[in-house]
Amino acid sequence: MKILLLGSNHPSTATAYQSFDLPQSILVDSINQDFEIGHTARQEFGSDDDLELVLSKADRVYWTFPDICEFLDPNEYYQFLEWLKKYNNKHGNICNFYDIHVDPYHWKSKLPSLTHEEAVFFGCSFTAGVGIPDQNQRWTDIVSRHFGKKCVNLGKGGSSNQYAFDLISNIKILPGQIVVWQLTHLDRIFYCNENREMEHIILASTDHDKRRSMIDILTIENMMYDLQCKINLVVKLCRSVGARFVFWPIDYKEHSTFSFTDLLYFYHFPEFIPTYQLQDFIVDFGTDGIHPGVESNKIVAESVIAHIERLYR
Repeated sequence: MKILLLGSNHPSTATAYQSFDLPQSILVDSINQDFEIGHTARQEFGSDDDLELVLSKADRVYWTFPDICEFLDPNEYYQFLEWLKKYNNKHGNICNFYDIHVDPYHWKSKLPSLTHEEAVFFGCSFTAGVGIPDQNQRWTDIVSRHFGKKCVNLGKGGSSNQYAFDLISNIKILPGQIVVWQLTHLDRIFYCNENREMEHIILASTDHDKRRSMIDILTIENMMYDLQCKINLVVKLCRSVGARFVFWPIDYKEHSTFSFTDLLYFYHFPEFIPTYQLQDFIVDFGTDGIHPGVESNKIVAESVIAHIERLYR
């Protein structure tokens, strides 16, 4: 059986055989070269046709995940991945093709592969534990310990509901997994600027024309509808795999964030932690004087635990 490792002409490709638990590979740089275990790169051949001929001779081809910096520029890297897609549609021998994630705008975080021994949490700084010096006192870690799970905290300070939804929709949630989504402020939105970077803007701000034009479109009502659609999709996803999912918003009483009518909509979902459990959860503050403190985190943890146990007996 012929195996060919495909990457760049940097040393990382030459040593990639170790990552695939294979015997040492040899450099393949000729269309007539014989090999059993080889490694090669686009730069080794004068044309795409020659590279295609060599790759098609292999029974198995593995992409070695070279760094984008190993190519002349980002465009060359993404153009090669586009060529690779066409190649695989024709020959179908790239074994790990669907593990290649193309993200030219660098929007996504590196996501963990979850196990059944882990509970996963999504949200903003209230979930990340800003102001709590000992992470064992975060509500996420208290919940995880109660259920005998390892905590996977994907909360990020200042992040948006869109960011959390993006993480949830790109992670593989397992049957029986504990999944908790803490909703944050509606007016946290992101857009892609001229440098292909995600920039955070505040909906209420009118500092320049770009923000003004977005405010004209993205009203609070629009944002609430978008969030409701996202919650509905996450609920369906978690139910379909049998995950133990619950969600709660950080503010049950501030009408500029979630109105009474919005909360009533949430009540349609059994997964929603109701108002009477968490409406007064902030009883102290963390070291920054802004975020919930240790006692507040305990209250959140107790409510999340109680709701999960009640809903998923």
